[in-house]
Amino acid sequence: MERTIKLITCIIFSIIILLPVNAANTQNATANTKTELTNCVKTFPIGYEKLFYLALAGMNEYDYQIKEVQSKGGYIVFITNNQKFLASIVYVSSTKSMLKITSFNGDYNFSSEIPQKLFKYIETNQTKTF
Repeated sequence: MERTIKLITCIIFSIIILLPVNAANTQNATANTKTELTNCVKTFPIGYEKLFYLALAGMNEYDYQIKEVQSKGGYIVFITNNQKFLASIVYVSSTKSMLKITSFNGDYNFSSEIPQKLFKYIETNQTKTF
């Protein structure tokens, strides 16, 4: 009986000690996914309209849920990983446009993979005609 009480006490004590360590590791992992704004903006050597359509095609390719499209305003609202994003296409010149992908609520605690995948898709397909 005494041995069982000591065993249970040791197990509870171990859990209490390891719980804060695990929580700290989770916080560090979350903090590491914070994305810089510079990783969410890219200028492409293509026109405004083509960039808009390529951004839509890329979102479709990666199964992002497109919630709202505003072609005149140049923005697309989409959802991925249960987080809402805003993709803004900005006219720079007749041969240049900029794509900016930001979190809808201003929280940049997401993986930079989301905008980078779209940028890669656009770079790969920007020479295609349609």
